[in-house]
Amino acid sequence: MASTEFRDCCANDRNISGSPTIPLNQQSPLGNPSWAARHALLRIAHLVTILLLVSKAGQAHTPPHCDVGSFSIFKIPLIPAGIDEDDRIVGTTGNHKAAIWTMTHGLEELPLPEGFDLSEGVAISKGGIVAMAEDRAQSRRQAYVVNYGVVRLLGGVEQHARKISNDGSIVGDALMPGHQRSEPVEWKKDGMHTLGACCGGTAMGLNNQADIVGDVYDREGRYHAFLWSRAKGLQLIGPSDRYSISIAINDRGHLIVQAFTDVFLYLDQRAVPLQLSKSPKSQPIALNNCDTIVGSYGPYADANQAFVWSRKNGFQDLTSLVSNVSGWSLENATGITDSGTIIGTGTYQREETGFILVPR
Repeated sequence: MASTEFRDCCANDRNISGSPTIPLNQQSPLGNPSWAARHALLRIAHLVTILLLVSKAGQAHTPPHCDVGSFSIFKIPLIPAGIDEDDRIVGTTGNHKAAIWTMTHGLEELPLPEGFDLSEGVAISKGGIVAMAEDRAQSRRQAYVVNYGVVRLLGGVEQHARKISNDGSIVGDALMPGHQRSEPVEWKKDGMHTLGACCGGTAMGLNNQADIVGDVYDREGRYHAFLWSRAKGLQLIGPSDRYSISIAINDRGHLIVQAFTDVFLYLDQRAVPLQLSKSPKSQPIALNNCDTIVGSYGPYADANQAFVWSRKNGFQDLTSLVSNVSGWSLENATGITDSGTIIGTGTYQREETGFILVPR
């Protein structure tokens, strides 16, 4: 049986407490007070958003629950990348601009850093909205965060931001000075910090307890799932006899590890194999604090279908749970809240679009 013990990584290669730090490059608020005001209203009106979403679904809002039942589906005008507990959705519009969408206020494009013309929405939380900007003329990309209309550029070279916690910490990967490979990093208010990987990798997710997951390379070029915490630093997890990656972690400290076609849910350092679709292959993407997992499955990208897995019901094709599914093909589920709202992408009447599924 494959070993699934937690293993310290690169213990001789770094000092966690002395990890390199690079100051953040900060930018003043853009000259767009109307956007800042609208964004503040979005935050203030989150309760109204939830009530309207529930009204659409035909059921009063209840505290977070772990049952997966049927859904109502709504088309949204962006390709969604993330959703927060206030049902604010971040993603990318058809004209390649990062934006947020809510039921009450509709679509709001995010401000761009000066000198950039395109952007991509990446992640959202109470701590802010993360996006990637692109300058086509100079072929350069820049990660940045928006909070109440203020744009802040993230430090580092060739950076790629992926997730943000409620306190504003951001994880992803960047190229450190003097290094040849991008490595997992965390951006905080005092700058950018490496996580202690010897040979490259990326941070895929974090929770609100500052635990971080992703994958790192060893000296032989093999990649392994990792869990990083402030108390223990970077530990390798997952089967020791094959490549693996840790995809997401929730606030209970439970995380998803994928090793080829095998998927594990780690509960208090115990690996539980999940019975997802092995033929065709499943690709888990996100989980909530109920350990409900969403993602896609299929033989190849153009034939993917969205799925949900829960402790009670196991693996289910999302299409089978949607009441008003006529004309829809649900291809990929990319996020789920504790109240069971799911976002993703698919096609509606043969047109690619984003969707939101609201529990009925």
